[in-house]
Parts: sequence; C-alpha cells; structure tokens
Amino acid sequence: MREVGKALGLSEDCVDRLAKSQDWWDENPIGEGLLANAGLSLKDPTVASLVGLTNDLMGFPRHLSQHVGGFVITRDPLCELVPIENASMPDRTVIEWDKDDIDALGMLKVDCLGLGCSRAFGSVWRW
Repeated sequence: MREVGKALGLSEDCVDRLAKSQDWWDENPIGEGLLANAGLSLKDPTVASLVGLTNDLMGFPRHLSQHVGGFVITRDPLCELVPIENASMPDRTVIEWDKDDIDALGMLKVDCLGLGCSRAFGSVWRW
C-alpha cells in the first residue's frame, strides 16, 4: 500500500494514515470504511487506483529475501550476465535474479547456510 500510494503521488501522511489502519496480514480488500476512517473516498480516481492496485498486489512479497554466504560461479564475468546491485551491507552485492532463474540458465549457485548441520547429521557430516 505504501509503495503504490507513493507511486501515485499521494502525500506521505495520507499513505501513512491508510497503511496504519490495516495490518500486513490482512487479506481483505481495502473497503470504503477503511478509506473513510483515513479521510479518503473511492470517488477520487487516485484513491480508486490505489485500492485497485493494492488489492491486486495483496499476497505478493513486499521484498525478496537475501542471505549471506550464497555465491554464483560463471565462466564469463557475472556483471555481463546478471544485473548486480549493492547490498545494504558494506562491501556486499546481490544479483536481481532468483534461484530459479540461475538454475534455468545452468549457472552454478552455492549456498553456505549456517543451519547447525553438524548437529542435524551427527557424526555423518564432516568438514
């Protein structure tokens, strides 16, 4: 809701009032009662667009997750194959493609997760 309102040019305080009136786990469409409490009306075309687009996007992830310790190995420089951007952590980068995209292209993706494997696999797991 916040991103849609921002994209439609609604003021930050208006979007904030509306967003705070709904919990993130609510799956119900934005109703007129919710709008009225925020001082908005469906008769306003921008508000109608906000409602329609937000309801269409309900259930989609707000942002994709990332984890430290995964890396992709390619023959050619990775920057020539995949969009790369700076991560929020200093000196880290992330690629915009997800694991399924990487797999479909046949790139080698290695995940180093700290899930306590030595406990899970007992004496079978050795480094």
